[in-house]
Amino acid sequence: MAFYLVVSNFKAAYDALSSSNKTKVNPTLTNLGLDLSNGLSVAELGILGDPAKGILYNDQGTPRDPVQYFQNIINGQDFNTAVTGYLNAYNALSSSDKTKVNGILLIFGLNLADGISDAERAILGSATLGILYDANGLLRDPALSMAFYLVVSNFKAAYDALSGSNKSAADLTLASLGLSLQTLDATDLNVLGDPTKRILYDEQGAPRDSVQTFSVYVKTGLLIGSLQSNASFVSAFNLLFGANVPTSGILPSASLQILFDLTGNSAYVQADFLAALPKAASLHGALTASLRLNFEKLFGIPVVNQVTSNAVYRKALFDISGEAGYSQTSFLNVLPGAASLYSVLQGNSSRRQSANLLFGTSFQSTGDLAAANRSVLFDIAGGPGYQESDFLPALDRTASLYQALQQNSSLRADFNLIFGSTVAGSGTPSVTDRTRLFNTAGDPNFNLGAFSTVLPKAAGLYRALQTNVSKLFSFNSRFGTNLPAVGSPTSGPDIGKLFDITGDPNFNLNAFLESL
Repeated sequence: MAFYLVVSNFKAAYDALSSSNKTKVNPTLTNLGLDLSNGLSVAELGILGDPAKGILYNDQGTPRDPVQYFQNIINGQDFNTAVTGYLNAYNALSSSDKTKVNGILLIFGLNLADGISDAERAILGSATLGILYDANGLLRDPALSMAFYLVVSNFKAAYDALSGSNKSAADLTLASLGLSLQTLDATDLNVLGDPTKRILYDEQGAPRDSVQTFSVYVKTGLLIGSLQSNASFVSAFNLLFGANVPTSGILPSASLQILFDLTGNSAYVQADFLAALPKAASLHGALTASLRLNFEKLFGIPVVNQVTSNAVYRKALFDISGEAGYSQTSFLNVLPGAASLYSVLQGNSSRRQSANLLFGTSFQSTGDLAAANRSVLFDIAGGPGYQESDFLPALDRTASLYQALQQNSSLRADFNLIFGSTVAGSGTPSVTDRTRLFNTAGDPNFNLGAFSTVLPKAAGLYRALQTNVSKLFSFNSRFGTNLPAVGSPTSGPDIGKLFDITGDPNFNLNAFLESL
């Protein structure tokens, strides 16, 4: 009786159509073997009750809305039109694309190469599979469906092309996405088509490069495996990235996205990342209130923003702890001294200019501190026995000496000869020359005027000795030196001897040479 009622409602919905709408639906009904314009025959009752045709009932056995059924035909969204459109979209594919799509269609139990059978019509009409219609009952665009199948096929091919070890790594990532590509099934298709996961398509809806995607998935899987094999890694990662990576099992989507962002960066190297990870977490925890003020001074990150949710701060932690030879103890010991020195240079234009001259820096009274300048501060403050109270006066004296040499070519030539340096008339001194300059002027008793007076005499004596082998031999014998016949002296005591001799107010070069 229930069937008869459904048939009656179906016939009544047809009879209620206007003549023009009946004309629109009749061809579809004829294809189904129905002619409702002259009543119903026993044969037509059989057709209406055929579950393979799905006219009166959906695949769940629920009666369809007959008014909607006919409206879909009128609008071109009826099942039969949808089936035809689906087959036409398949037939429009190239031979190679059909081959790719065939593998996906087999997941549904479909083979469109030989048309569509009644059994396949039933599959296409399945609301559970949702092949022709979406969850809201709206007709899918068959061309877009075929395009989706092609993207899925390329995605699966990229996975299949991976080596065994890379597949294992990718599988860890895929598991957190709800995928298992060893054997593709309908559940996987639903996941791949989920727009919120953005697996196959980017934010603009363009297909992703499957090979590149799996490159990231492999890196992500390797990172997942490494993190989950070490509880301290998981703890450090969750602390620094605000993630919720478990020590085993699949990752929450938000945590997985954090890993994607990380491993998708072209600069990412897992070995470097894992080496720095615990160090960065430790450094974050070791920064006391006072050290955070020093950190703010040197790295330009306000204390209030020194939180792990701040990507800039987090990057700074990794950059610091990832440097070769990094030691947290050394870094924290030097940090206050470097910050204090920077404050002095910012507040004293003369010393700031001296530092810029000698170290090739670009310190300013305000503004951001460049990484190269910050590195210089750490190098200075981290030097053996560094004391700011000693360094600053030495900086003043050394800058004055360097400027005097730059402004006097004769004095500069004498200095380069005696100290084996290459000081030029402009620019910044080399590291070696800067060390020689500081070694010279760093003595608290250094006097530029006296030095500038004695240096030409010392150089004059040295040149005279080098032009007379016997005199040089006599000098070395008498004073226990080892001055060479060419080049510069290589011994500090030898240089000191030259200065001691020529520093005598009564020194006379000719008389001295005569005495040898």
